[in-house]
Amino acid sequence: MNKQYSNINISSPGNFTITVKGKVDAKFYEIIKDLSISYNKVNNEILSDLKGVIIDQAELLGILNMLYNMRLPIINVTMDYSTQ
Repeated sequence: MNKQYSNINISSPGNFTITVKGKVDAKFYEIIKDLSISYNKVNNEILSDLKGVIIDQAELLGILNMLYNMRLPIINVTMDYSTQ
């Protein structure tokens, strides 16, 4: 295993960026209040970037599930491991 990932486990917090196709509905801002949301237009499609600290993988899965239930296709999920 890469030494960079040796301290990562399912309880590790991290700085995440989640990109979805579409616009996140404002009524869900309370659920994801700790994440910043920015919007970009790429090839006439609106993409939403949710960025911020997610405390563990359970919270990450909850957010991803919420986005799935909103029918927003998930484009990308990244974690900034350099903050660990």
